[in-house]
Amino acid sequence: IDPGGALNVGPHSAGAEPGPACYGRGGAQATVTDANLVLGRLNPTYFNGGRMTLDVAAAKAAVGAIAERLKLSTEEAALGIVKVVNANMIKGIATVTIQRGIDVRDFSLLSFGGAGGTHAVDIARELGMAEAIVPPMPGTFSAVGLLVTDMRHDYVTALGNVTAAAADIAAIERAYRAMEERGRADLAAQGFAPRAIRLDRFADLKVKGQTYELSLPLAKRGRFDRPALRALLASFGALYRERYAFFFEGEPIEIVNLRVSAFGRNPGLALPRGRPRRLVKTARKETRPIYFESRGWVPSAIYERRDLAAGGIVRGPALIEEETSATLLPPGTVARVAADFGLSIPLKSPKRRRRT
Repeated sequence: IDPGGALNVGPHSAGAEPGPACYGRGGAQATVTDANLVLGRLNPTYFNGGRMTLDVAAAKAAVGAIAERLKLSTEEAALGIVKVVNANMIKGIATVTIQRGIDVRDFSLLSFGGAGGTHAVDIARELGMAEAIVPPMPGTFSAVGLLVTDMRHDYVTALGNVTAAAADIAAIERAYRAMEERGRADLAAQGFAPRAIRLDRFADLKVKGQTYELSLPLAKRGRFDRPALRALLASFGALYRERYAFFFEGEPIEIVNLRVSAFGRNPGLALPRGRPRRLVKTARKETRPIYFESRGWVPSAIYERRDLAAGGIVRGPALIEEETSATLLPPGTVARVAADFGLSIPLKSPKRRRRT
């Protein structure tokens, strides 16, 4: 709580040590994890697949200290913590979308991370997005992605603001080839066969006298020659107009940097797929009260995600638990289980076409 009496979340983190108060490792300050536990949105006996038991009393004590200062109930304070952290995430999403002219209402929110599913619906709904998506293995989504993503090395050669008209075409081609040779060698040393290696060329260009450059891809194949330079300059003009709405033909253009990105392609990951079956009853484990805004404690169905069937439908209020994550479905929401067992939670009706 800041000097003005307002509730804040972050920017400091409790980390893993000592972690939230509910971890029982000496943490005493309230965290978002403690708030979700107080609200019934986490299962204290099934955290990390049951390998860790959360201390509900410690979480209530930590959140209760906040509640006492705000003159609220413990549940209201916990809900306030969740709403503040949601607002922080909404602001972050808006910064890279709405403030750049991107209408988020045309998009779905992909939620990942262990705690993502407990906040996804509220955030997507507040932003007016079409749906929230919780992929398979959300708690380890980033780690799995790191293991299966393509390897990448980036190389750069600075030219020092050479005007395109005075560019040494042969020297530029030699610079590109030297970076490509380094890329092949580095990826070969990591075990990538020649057929698994892809090399992409880029160049950073700017208008002479300006500070910021634009990075543009070059043609996928072929030497850098005069036709390639003309195509690059045309692409620069088009991108400059797109970014800044105008471009004066004939302006001197400078080539600042040459870049090569070397990719080593990994085989990727094939997720298991299930035959559509709409039964979800076998996945239901119990009924447990969960606290929702304006409703208080609501009896909610608790499901085991690994037992859900492809094509199944789960109706809120509900909590879909798994070893490394949990997905919260507020009252009135529905989750559809995809063939790859991802969860799709639609939040608004599809746009209807007008009849002509």
